[in-house]
Amino acid sequence: MRKGIAITIGAAVLCVGTYVLLQTGAEQSSEKTASVMAGKQNKENKSPVSSPSVSSEDENQELTFIRDGYKAGNQNGYYYFSDDRAHIKYFDYESRKEIYLCNKPNCNHDSESCSSYLNSGVSPDIFADENFLYLTEGSSDAEVVVMNANEENEMNLSTLQTEITVLYRMNLDGTEKTKLYECPSGVQMGMPYLKQGNILYAQFTVSKQIETNPNSYTMVDSEKKLVKINLETGEYEEVADTLNKEILGAYGNKILWMETLYKQDPNDFINDDQGWRDNLYQSTARISLFDPRTGQETMITEDHYKNLETITFDGLNLYVISEGSQKVEKISIENKERSVFAELPKSGAYVQDIYDRKLQYVYYDLDSDEAKVESAGYINLDTGENEAFTLIDDSGILVEILDQTDTHYFVRTGYKMSKEYTTWAGTKQRDIEETYYGLIRKEDYWNSKAEYLPMETMQN
Repeated sequence: MRKGIAITIGAAVLCVGTYVLLQTGAEQSSEKTASVMAGKQNKENKSPVSSPSVSSEDENQELTFIRDGYKAGNQNGYYYFSDDRAHIKYFDYESRKEIYLCNKPNCNHDSESCSSYLNSGVSPDIFADENFLYLTEGSSDAEVVVMNANEENEMNLSTLQTEITVLYRMNLDGTEKTKLYECPSGVQMGMPYLKQGNILYAQFTVSKQIETNPNSYTMVDSEKKLVKINLETGEYEEVADTLNKEILGAYGNKILWMETLYKQDPNDFINDDQGWRDNLYQSTARISLFDPRTGQETMITEDHYKNLETITFDGLNLYVISEGSQKVEKISIENKERSVFAELPKSGAYVQDIYDRKLQYVYYDLDSDEAKVESAGYINLDTGENEAFTLIDDSGILVEILDQTDTHYFVRTGYKMSKEYTTWAGTKQRDIEETYYGLIRKEDYWNSKAEYLPMETMQN
């Protein structure tokens, strides 16, 4: 049942008695919260949906799955954000140096005149193709005023600043930054993305506020839509409802996702971690292929969530580890067959990723305060053979692949840690003082040979 009164004053919309989904025409719930969104409206996208004009050539291309929002690499270097998300930095593989993505002499990198500088209050995303670098940033152009009602219907007013996500494109050297698209107010856009020529598929998320304890609230997703954005015109259209759906990757020009069909509304367990986990494990997970051109969805497999708990995808097959299992199962996307592919040394493995047909996994020492790596290995997906992996730094952390070229991996080789100290809470802790990076030949990495080409960082 729809409740509430909407009062429009200029560009502000006030809704009393319920939360608002922060989207034009959204239905309201019967919860005892309310939101008000005011501020600059999206002038470039006045209507919620515009129909993008795209060529059939774009739609027939294979999709590229983009999921690591804080980094982007190519054959020449590696783009990433500084720890404070205030700058774009770049590791140049030829010179093996870390630099700001800026070509201005004597630049202080502290204003928008610098191509590396980010003036954003949110965590941005970055990704690249062979020609351009793409960046999402937030601009503080809207605010949400939240009214919380107690049992006597007395209203308390508070204001939350929201961010409008803006998508930019720039040259690979950071120059000619061009605004491509601005999200509607109240909508968040983030990883993962799928790119297909001049088409970008992204998810628009709208959140609502729910009460967790008296006078205590949290935000949860209330709507999530897959949208298709034309990167040339900035127009977009909604393609599918993706609430409770996790995008796993791309299969040709189709999207692979897993939908969780909850046994009970997970919001019923906001204050009950064990109840939330039990409900999740008793729910159903359904993996499907979705064709964004036709809207057709084809189921690949369905099982209890706990039997699809750990899952990774190599572009052709899914590799699954059930809860508490040592067995790695393979699910073919082509024929939907599921079979045992390999066996791990023991249960409790954490899957890292798949690189060059090798599925890497790690066991952590869970009794250690710093969750050090106990052991690691990888499965050769061409042969099914299981191999040990011993590139673990002095701090007990796996030497992690960040990106790759045709011949080398760009890796985080280790850390310089501070001396242990006691925190205000009485716990022991060490901080990272410096991070080390390097290039390593692919065969050396998988043979656990620490033959690094060290990178020069700004720290050293």
